[in-house]
Amino acid sequence: MANTTPETLSVNGVVLNTYAKNIESLTGRLRTPARRTSNVSVPGRHGAVRNPNRLFAENILTLPMWVIGCDDDGNIPGGSTQRKEFFKRIDELTALFLGSTGVLDIRHTLPDGSVRQCFADVLDAIDFTSETSNPLGKFGVSLTLADPFWQDLTSTSQEVVANGGTVSFTSFQGGTAPMEDLTATVMGPWNNPKLTFADGSWVLYSDTFTSTQGVIINSANWSVTGVGGKVVALNKLTYSSPTNRWMSIPAAPATPLSVTLAGSSRTTATKLTLAGRRKYLVG
Repeated sequence: MANTTPETLSVNGVVLNTYAKNIESLTGRLRTPARRTSNVSVPGRHGAVRNPNRLFAENILTLPMWVIGCDDDGNIPGGSTQRKEFFKRIDELTALFLGSTGVLDIRHTLPDGSVRQCFADVLDAIDFTSETSNPLGKFGVSLTLADPFWQDLTSTSQEVVANGGTVSFTSFQGGTAPMEDLTATVMGPWNNPKLTFADGSWVLYSDTFTSTQGVIINSANWSVTGVGGKVVALNKLTYSSPTNRWMSIPAAPATPLSVTLAGSSRTTATKLTLAGRRKYLVG
């Protein structure tokens, strides 16, 4: 199959940038989610009280597309016609966008070769308006992202020595959206390990860990797991995240992700590992 551009967009593995179907422009695709948290009106005063915990709404991306009567390489198979191929492509696109109850896996390959991924549903009707007798169909597809952020295709993991006051995670630099599903692995010796992020939010596990013990805090599925035979309990974990996640780590677009550490008995053997995917406001 011939791709018409090195920068491609695919849906469930089907590339949309071909000679049979394509996206006209970036219009409607490079769109950030809106903030959904409003300020609070208070009786008896002007204006409103600013709400600092600004959460994002779901995102809606629009793909302005066209489709013509040929295969993805620009050919008309033997025994077929341009019009027959046009309606075959219409059926394929309809099944692709609306034929499944599952979420759509959207992947954007950027000019540098990196890939960003999001998940979406098509909730609106698609109108394949025919403009010529060839025919040429022009239509728009609205992608609704319940989880509004794009993400790296693969997970990142970085371990640092955790005996100082502040540590940096360079591997997570470049993301532009909050990361709420990272996993933090704490390895002792460390008593009452506390991690504080750049926005002031924190997560604390109140217990003691020897040099062979640790705890894995999984913010994606709300689980804590002991390492080295350590028995853990959910009631020992407290947090101050502005969302319902244990960790909602702010983006670090221009500098390494910074974490301030607290807790006693730390040495050069004390380790902290963060693992997960960077998130992006725009794909």
